[in-house]
Amino acid sequence: MRFGALQAIVSDDGRLTIPAVNLKNYVLELAHSYQITPVKTWSDDWVGNVTRLVDDEVKTDEVEDLIIALKKAHRLTNLEMVQLMTNYLREKERV
Repeated sequence: MRFGALQAIVSDDGRLTIPAVNLKNYVLELAHSYQITPVKTWSDDWVGNVTRLVDDEVKTDEVEDLIIALKKAHRLTNLEMVQLMTNYLREKERV
């Protein structure tokens, strides 16, 4: 499967090979290829309200929202989601 300039390498067991760099572009291309966009649900609003009430607001960016949306759409396994989010946050921290 080809995503623009990025190549999603699928292993023998059907899982994506998650890159360690350039995660933003990889996630954007992956979401685009599956036609996935983040959709806010009532549970997202509820969680936001609860965290705000305990003075612990969580703010996600576009890429984090797309990773969550890909998981909700069953396009990522639990492991793939954790690897993508971890690599993305590590890369984001370095920039």
